[in-house]
Formats: sequence, structure tokens, C-alpha cells
Amino acid sequence: MKIAFVYNAPQVYSGSGFVLSYLQTYLSSLNEAEIITLTETPHLTGRKYNSVVNPKYVLNKPKLPARGKRLSKWVYWLLIPKMLRQAKKECMKFKPDAVVGVFPDEYFTWMGYRLAKSLDVPFFPWFHNTYAENRTGLGRILGKHLQSVLFSKSDLVFTMSDGMTEYYQKRYSKYFSKFQTLQHGTTITDTIGKKSSDRDDNRIRIVYMGNLSLSYYEATARLFRIAGNNPSIEIHIFSNTNENIFCRLTDNDPAIVYHGFVEDESEMLDLILQCDLCFVPLGLSGPISSIEYETIFPTRIIGMLRYGLPLLVHAPENSFLVRFVREKDCAFDVTLPDDDLLMETINSIVDQPEVAREKINGAIAASEYFNVKKTGEILMKAIQDSIQNRKSL
Repeated sequence: MKIAFVYNAPQVYSGSGFVLSYLQTYLSSLNEAEIITLTETPHLTGRKYNSVVNPKYVLNKPKLPARGKRLSKWVYWLLIPKMLRQAKKECMKFKPDAVVGVFPDEYFTWMGYRLAKSLDVPFFPWFHNTYAENRTGLGRILGKHLQSVLFSKSDLVFTMSDGMTEYYQKRYSKYFSKFQTLQHGTTITDTIGKKSSDRDDNRIRIVYMGNLSLSYYEATARLFRIAGNNPSIEIHIFSNTNENIFCRLTDNDPAIVYHGFVEDESEMLDLILQCDLCFVPLGLSGPISSIEYETIFPTRIIGMLRYGLPLLVHAPENSFLVRFVREKDCAFDVTLPDDDLLMETINSIVDQPEVAREKINGAIAASEYFNVKKTGEILMKAIQDSIQNRKSL
């Protein structure tokens, strides 16, 4: 089985790209699977990008002006014919049995669809975010059109969470049977460590992990505002986002330890295990679509489930994220935009270690849902079934 993944690895590598690399690595380790990644030339270096499996560059990153960046991104649409020609050239040698186009990059997803069509092989879009619902103006008009084509012409439409699948099945019932969850997969290892007891103060140390995007901004700002008003809180940041951006989330001066991006997983775990809990934010309000808040599932939580620390989810009551952690009993949650309630919950987590241990055990059990083997089996079966169906026609 030969699979061509199409996605803009440099752009998605702040989140979903990490788990994509787990899936690609797992599939390529199977005797029956071979992988190619059609992507853009990297503008990131080191381990984050090198874990992409068998990259073939179909586009040199264009030098777009810093000003008017939103408008300049339309240039990518003009580059799709060139991308498609280069992708066909690579696929003439590789001869894929199927193409998987990963969204949130609409340009590469659309190019992947056109590539699969030209090769007459099954195409599977994999939505990590909602598309048309998250666009405005001309982008929304175009998004609605392209999304309708992808839904109608694709063999199956994968989403990264049951929340997204359920929303699409309800909103686009015409294609009900096409929507299927392909959850992010990761390698299940014994990452669980023993929490450090070498503490020289009584501060509550909270882990913040991942880049600060618009969808996380409002909930994250509440944590930093609380920290600015409570000297007992110390936030440890593991992120590519600039430290100054976090500092600007509060008018006061919170205790921050900025680690940046730590490439060595063992070193990162040692640092995390010096803390008391992990914070998982999802805005209770903000500039993005309300549907996005309801359906999104933050990639960062997948690794956190096995750190051995209690998780605190701050997200809307009607979000799939809150529903998931409650069903799995794997995290504490705060669903109101209430500073005092958030602070009370933080204190209760630290003051009730037995309750926290129950949530940690639930998190470890929940992590099995994201075993990359399960994700790989879903994808391989879908491709095999699609190929068989085509042969029988």
C-alpha cells in the first residue's frame, strides 16, 4: 500500500504536524505501507521538521510581504497549478494507491484532491479544524464551494474528533455516512514519571504547553491574569510563542519560567514533573467561529495524558473537549469565565492529592484511545475498502 500525504508541514507543525509524524512513522514501519509527503520547502529546522516521512517538495515557500499578509496568502491559489505539476511528477515515480489531504491548509488540501482525481485514486481529506464555518467574506464563499466538492467527491471525509464528526453529520446530513473520525495517534510509551519532591518553595507550579493561538487566547489570558494577582502561582511555559506575548496577557508581573521549545523529550518530562498540574485552555469566547470552540480538540492534551500530573481543562461547557474529559474522567474542568472559580479549582487540585490521583489514572487509561496503531488501522482499512469498492464497480 502506497499513501501520499499532502499537507503544508511547516505551517501545521506547531500542533497537528507532530502527531502526523507519529502516524506516518508507524505506517512506514509496516511491511505493507509506504509513505510519501508532498509539502512545501521547510522554513523550520531541526527535529520538528525532519520527522516528516519521505518529504518531496512541490512548492518553494514564496516570499510574501509582512504587511497585508492575509491578502498575500491568496498568492497560494495562483501557485496550485505549479504545485500540482510537481506533485504529479513525484507521483509518476511513486504511484500512490491513495492520497490523504490534511486540512488546516486549504491550498494543499485542494491540490491533493485534484492530484487524486488526476491519478484516479481514492482521496481522503482529513479535517483538523472546521473550514467554511471558520472563514469570512470572500474566503467563506470560496470555502463553502470547495468544501462541498470535497464532501461530495471524496471517498471518506476524516475528522480529528468525534465532536467534529457529529457536527458535520448533523450540519451536512446529505453526506452523513462519509464522515468518520480519524483521531490523532501517538506512540504509547512509558512516559509517566515520578513527580519531583525536590521543592524549595510552596508555589503552585502550572505547566502551559503549546503555541498561543486565537482559539486558546481568552482562556490562557485568564490564567496569566490570576497568576499576576497571586504570587503563589508560577507558570512554566513550553512553547514556540515569544515569552513577551505571554507577559502581555496581564498588567501585573506573574512568575513565569519560560522554557521555549525543548527538543529532548526526556529533559522536557523532567522539567514538567517538577510542576503540580497541566493547564489545557480553550477559549470560552473569542474571534473564531463558535463551532470551532465546540468541536476542536487541542493536540497538546494527548501527550499530557501520560505525564502523570493532573490536568485542568478551561473550556466552554458545550465543547467536545469538556465532554471528552468528563466521559473519560481524566481531568478537572472549569467552564465559566470566572477568575475566582479557576483559582479555587487550582487550589483544590493541589490540596486533594487522592482525587488528583484518580484523574491521573483516568488520563492514563484515556491515552490508549490515541494509540497510533488504532489510528493506522482505521486509515488502512478505509483505503483498502475504497480500493475494493472501486474494483467491484
